[in-house]
Amino acid sequence: MASSSSIPCPPRGIYVPAVAFFHPDETIDFDAIRAHLTRLAEGGVDGLVIQGSNGEAMHMLHDERQQVLRLARELTCGNMGKLQRVAHDPRIGRPFAAFAGKTDFFLHGLVGGSHGVIAATANLLPKAHAHMLRLYDEGRLKEAQELQTRFSRADWALVQLGIAGIKAALQKYYGYGGGRSRRPLSSAVDAKKLDGEVDAAVGGLVELENSL
Repeated sequence: MASSSSIPCPPRGIYVPAVAFFHPDETIDFDAIRAHLTRLAEGGVDGLVIQGSNGEAMHMLHDERQQVLRLARELTCGNMGKLQRVAHDPRIGRPFAAFAGKTDFFLHGLVGGSHGVIAATANLLPKAHAHMLRLYDEGRLKEAQELQTRFSRADWALVQLGIAGIKAALQKYYGYGGGRSRRPLSSAVDAKKLDGEVDAAVGGLVELENSL
């Protein structure tokens, strides 16, 4: 077994705890998962966290988890040269990295020395999250602060709706997924709950996402 000192840190950046999708009969919607993972990859994120709590792994059978993982692997770039460079990059340093765990304090985490973010809201806004990291790295702190204010409003609005709320937002703004979760979670979020204050907090960021 490899020692902990031989295991490299993951690259700095944006990691998305990807949500899973289900048909009305609660079977897995692989087409929606494929569309979602493809959109995230094209959005410039640095990695995907598959089968975490947002992915509802605890509500899946073992073979269902394997099917989702196989699908995710099919959609990776398969660039082993890149993997080799990352695994042996001398800039990575000691094998430990701390990540902010919510969009709500993404910028705060960067200022505090975090390695990036693992954020559920990045399911909806991958490019906007990557944009935040660029703003910070380029020293454009006023713009980063303004974006963080918008992020915090949107993250707070979405967290009130749970995992199904993220999926309902993906259906509303991007047209896939159906917004359903598997029991015992609430099966779906009423689309009307995404109107009003939620849309006011999220809609403008979706426009930013689509412009990047």
